[in-house]
Amino acid sequence: MKTLRLSAIILSLFALTTSCKKEFDIDPHGSGFHYVGPLAKSELAIDNLNSVQSFSFGRDFSVAEIGIQTGSFPLLLPFANLKVGPHNFLLTSKVQSVSVDTANIQLYIKNNFPVNLKQGLVLAVQNPSDNSFIYQFTLMNDLQPGQSTTRIDKIINQKIENAVNVTVLNIASDGVASPITIDSTNSINVQVKLDVLGLNEIVLKPSNTLNIEDTTDFHPNFSNPFNQKDGGILKLFSTSKIADALRIQFYFLDKHNVLLDSLFENTEVPSATADASGNILASSDTVLLIKVNAAKIDMLNNTKFVHSKIICLPSSAPVHLRKQNKIDLQLTADIEL
Repeated sequence: MKTLRLSAIILSLFALTTSCKKEFDIDPHGSGFHYVGPLAKSELAIDNLNSVQSFSFGRDFSVAEIGIQTGSFPLLLPFANLKVGPHNFLLTSKVQSVSVDTANIQLYIKNNFPVNLKQGLVLAVQNPSDNSFIYQFTLMNDLQPGQSTTRIDKIINQKIENAVNVTVLNIASDGVASPITIDSTNSINVQVKLDVLGLNEIVLKPSNTLNIEDTTDFHPNFSNPFNQKDGGILKLFSTSKIADALRIQFYFLDKHNVLLDSLFENTEVPSATADASGNILASSDTVLLIKVNAAKIDMLNNTKFVHSKIICLPSSAPVHLRKQNKIDLQLTADIEL
């Protein structure tokens, strides 16, 4: 019974030691140890994008557009139910649409008329293709001449096209019973800022590119510097669940985020397999082997961060980039210590 128990313990210890990933190997032909293990990991997705995180647009809607006559008058009668727009604002030329999980929208309206603007004025932001509402604001208090109002709201689970229409409706005023001059500088000033906090999907236009970038720590699990006499091999493992061919760039940075070197110029990764709706059916897995010389190894000793960058390459059809579609990158090394 004791013999069986001892055998079970020995087998358990053997299984444990063989399942552990080795980070150091003895070089049978050399004089020291080799580091075999990870150097850096990065996960890139549309959350890493900067180019679609913020949009600002706005303009002055003039009296001529609203339909109010300019000139000097003994009085101005009340008016109501006037409208201006829709006016189209281009947000981005590369993206066909974005679907936001959450976004903040900040609205600024200023009354540059010599008369009040009555409560009930409505500002609508819509998608041009189907007139679906992205955001709608109703003025709750009168705006006197020169006054402005600011409003911040949240947008939840909304699709936003690459251009939007802005319309101001229900423009009304009490008028004035004394002499007044209305000139071409009188207007309603509207400014809108949209800050995307979370993305569900981006639809990239055909024949356009898009960059996704991230900076992560460089963290080999050892304290000794790499041996500078001999070269070594770096391996970059990539698993892409992005339905587009990608170009990868990898940069080494020092502790001050100063560029030291790049791993390679441009290396392409095939597209993941997707259906007609952009749903991923199978990932694209690649391994890149890069031989490094003594100078490159010396650079690794001074590296504190790595900056990874992928470029979505031009496609003949729209490319759907969803938040669950990511590319995982892992840089490993086999270098003498």
